[in-house]
Amino acid sequence: MNNNKYTPFIVFAIFLTGLLAGRYLFRSEGSDFSFSFFNGRVSKIQSVVNLVDKKYVDEVNIDYISEKIIPQILSLLDPHSTYVPANKRTESEQHLVGHFCGVGIEYAVFNDTAIVTNVVYGGPAQTAGVIPGDKLISVNDSLYAGVTDVKNLISNNLKGEKGTSVKIGVLRSTVDSLLYFDVTRNDIPLYSVHGGYMADSATAYVAISSFAANTYDELMVKIDSLKLLGMKNLVIDLRSNSGGYIRTAVKIANEFLKDGEKIVYTQNHNGILNEYNADGSGTMQDINLVIVVDSYSASASEILSGAFQDNDRAAVVGRRTYGKGLVQEPVELSDGSVIRITIARYYTPTGRCIQKPYDDYKNDMKNRAKNGELDSADAITFADSLKFTTPGGKTVYGGGGIMPDVFVPINPDNVSGVVYNIESENITGRFAASQFNRFYNDTITCETMLDAIFAQPDLLNKFAAYAQYCGITQTVKDFQPYSDKIENSIRAYIYSMWNRECDMYITKNVYDTDISAALKYFSPDTLQIQ
Repeated sequence: MNNNKYTPFIVFAIFLTGLLAGRYLFRSEGSDFSFSFFNGRVSKIQSVVNLVDKKYVDEVNIDYISEKIIPQILSLLDPHSTYVPANKRTESEQHLVGHFCGVGIEYAVFNDTAIVTNVVYGGPAQTAGVIPGDKLISVNDSLYAGVTDVKNLISNNLKGEKGTSVKIGVLRSTVDSLLYFDVTRNDIPLYSVHGGYMADSATAYVAISSFAANTYDELMVKIDSLKLLGMKNLVIDLRSNSGGYIRTAVKIANEFLKDGEKIVYTQNHNGILNEYNADGSGTMQDINLVIVVDSYSASASEILSGAFQDNDRAAVVGRRTYGKGLVQEPVELSDGSVIRITIARYYTPTGRCIQKPYDDYKNDMKNRAKNGELDSADAITFADSLKFTTPGGKTVYGGGGIMPDVFVPINPDNVSGVVYNIESENITGRFAASQFNRFYNDTITCETMLDAIFAQPDLLNKFAAYAQYCGITQTVKDFQPYSDKIENSIRAYIYSMWNRECDMYITKNVYDTDISAALKYFSPDTLQIQ
């Protein structure tokens, strides 16, 4: 049978009829989602389905067609209504749930071989003896080096049920033969709040990578410890945070806002509003606050930064955010797959919808760079019709993300040239892992390892040779002007591999122009946040 013969209209009819029947098959936890809107509109659809059922020459494979066509149907609605097959659901949701079951390693594939770039501290793999820099050669006695699709093959075989065992064979630079480890799978935590260090005697830094189920609790633990160290000012880094649960963003905003201040409201196609306001119970209403954002800060990140900006509560520093003002609701199908359908738009306290236009959605980030808006705030224009005013008299705009109060041009090293090439391919991280692999033994400290690594007089030459081996064309002469940055980055990666997260962020932020701008905002002559 030629499955291409099915027209989208026929499949759409089948799909919608399935939705109608789905009132008994679908589950939407915590949802008032209803299928009653089909009432009175199914006769034509039902006629088509009956026609296909009675007249079509071949047997119709509904499951096959559904997996192919449902994503196409949803793509006609908006860029964020999506379909997640049952076999991809766990992986797609793990960053929001806050954990997954596995062995606890991160790896990168190079030349058909997977190299361990980090190992979860206290996780099964580390407990068994796997270290960064190990090359993953076999899993359960099956060879996974030099084979096609090595990344997915290894990932699928390392995951499994909690308590089950997997045998991993690795090649280590200091050992001539393969090392084998029996690793028992377990729950691996995925933390969303990072850093948590004092940048000076009064100013703290934390980074939030997503708004997951545990994010609020993680943040409060960090903040409680920072208060004991004298925190009066706080920088929250939301760069590259693509969002998550609205309720998590609301809980965090509530900690900083005064009683009655609006956080966000949503509106569906019937005009029904859900409004979220601060209840006055927040424990950080007196903390001076700066939010750092970039072009990939989206959704819940924009809810949080928009709530602070619109209430004149914090300065937003960085570059214009992504521009996602849509709310998705997960609806579970009978086979465990999920439709995430857009059910509402959200609005910031002043009434802004920051959803960017759907036209040319995929090329938006390229266009921003092409138009120069990553380099200059003057390249960004907003229509007067999208102008709003905060209670303090500040002008803000809707339509296409949140414009920061303090614009910071992107560091040119991060988007082009030598530094971009080595970071985009994670060359520095891989090289750091190789150095970790070479110098590690269980009797030394992190400082001892760092001293040994940076005592090498030819370290930059070794880095250049490694980069060229990985396909980077630059030579050691090209790397020389950036040697301090490269060494700083290597140091940060080593700290990460030793589970020294605060030291890693302290080191990374030395050359971070966004964070430097945020910290300057707290200097006595520029402090404007009350």
